Amino acid sequence: MKCLILIAIIAALVFSSALQPATAQSPLSEGVKTPLPVRAAKSSQAQSTVRRAPRASQDNGEQFLYEYFLSEIAGQRGDSALAFGGMLDLAGKTRDPRLARRATELAFQSGNMELAREATGLWLQLEPDSQVAKQVLSRLAGTDLESSKGAFVRWLAEPGKVAALFMQIPSVLARFPDKIKVGLILPSYDQLRWQNGDQPCFEKEAAKLGMEFSTVASQMSETVQASQVENMLTQGVDVLVIRPVNAAASQALVRKANKANVPVVAYDSLPMNADVAAFVARDAVAMSLEIAEAAVKAHPKGNYILALGDEGTNVAQEERAGYYKVLKPYLDRGDIKIVSEQYNKNWSTESGRAQVENALTKNNNDVVAVLAGNDGVAYGVIQALQGQGLAGKVWVNGVDAEPRAQELIKQGQLTISNFTDYCQSGQQAAIIAQKLGKGEPLGLTTTFNNGMKEVPWFQVDHFNASKDNLDELAKRLPWWFKKGS
Repeated sequence: MKCLILIAIIAALVFSSALQPATAQSPLSEGVKTPLPVRAAKSSQAQSTVRRAPRASQDNGEQFLYEYFLSEIAGQRGDSALAFGGMLDLAGKTRDPRLARRATELAFQSGNMELAREATGLWLQLEPDSQVAKQVLSRLAGTDLESSKGAFVRWLAEPGKVAALFMQIPSVLARFPDKIKVGLILPSYDQLRWQNGDQPCFEKEAAKLGMEFSTVASQMSETVQASQVENMLTQGVDVLVIRPVNAAASQALVRKANKANVPVVAYDSLPMNADVAAFVARDAVAMSLEIAEAAVKAHPKGNYILALGDEGTNVAQEERAGYYKVLKPYLDRGDIKIVSEQYNKNWSTESGRAQVENALTKNNNDVVAVLAGNDGVAYGVIQALQGQGLAGKVWVNGVDAEPRAQELIKQGQLTISNFTDYCQSGQQAAIIAQKLGKGEPLGLTTTFNNGMKEVPWFQVDHFNASKDNLDELAKRLPWWFKKGS
């Protein structure tokens, strides 16, 4: 962003230098520390109405330079009222005496001594030790204002203005820092958490931190997501936060962002073998351990079904790893048998229902537990169980603790659902994005090896929600859990 601003400055300076009039060295110029450039004005006619330069709502370096050069160009084109009004506005907003001095010069060039007195008064207010401002204001107190005009213009003009402006650029941009632009790309709005949890908490925190943000959802389409990444990079985002539709195929998206020097925060699912700047997610293995341990505690023997999530996400793969870590000794002893195991693309409810219906048919309804990938898959599992009169009799878990899942828990048809603090997740993604945008240390001590590097990892809180703790959760996290029996 600032490179573009500097290019605009250089272009404007090259243009304005061709219009720069020859000036004489002022004997009083030593009193001015860092002068602003003087531009020639085509009109010397005083105007009774001062027009203010239009301004946008963003108070940053780009907006400052837009208003500054708009005022200068207005002066060159003879619109002295707009030139003076815009420069005086900037001086008042920034409290920069150099801009007040420039407004004084523009007022003299327009021939309006009353405006010159106003600008000089502000100049002296902002730089009370300026001998030049004091002497100008003193001369303006006299009666022969018009005859003093030419002398004042020469008096305030100095050679070497262009070089002086280049020296001022860093301090000007520091006074008006760019806002960090961050893009958030979610996989879809099919799961309630994305629109009701992750997104609003991310956006609220980003706004609190003073960042600009844009959020889109990819409709569970890799093609759509690739296009969204391209669009956000074109729009000039500084940081990209993305929950890949397919983590296994998302390396190309990360490489594209890396090529544009845009750091990527992997959200909820981590692209493998990719140069990701940070990872924000729950520990999916630890989460699945909690779920499986609850299942074997309730049913240490019997037939199990594994209705997993989308194989293209590392979340589903890690859930499977966690389930097996707990189940393995039971499997080795023959106490537990897995009669059906399947990944369900896009975490499909319908796919989960069909899987369990088939497994029940093949095993004469002899199933004691179903470990599901998330709430959406679990809804399909319960539909299949309801069709056989088994709902509430077979142990079933979900993941996400959506409102519908909470109701099913209360009804006894869903045993538990593991909840992740989506608000914490969204907030931390915004905080990390700001640090990356500023080039600050992330302060994360935990990492996740994605095959290319140890990726700094913020581990989001998670826990099982059940009939036993729903009321307590409704008090502690009312933004997600609902009261009532």
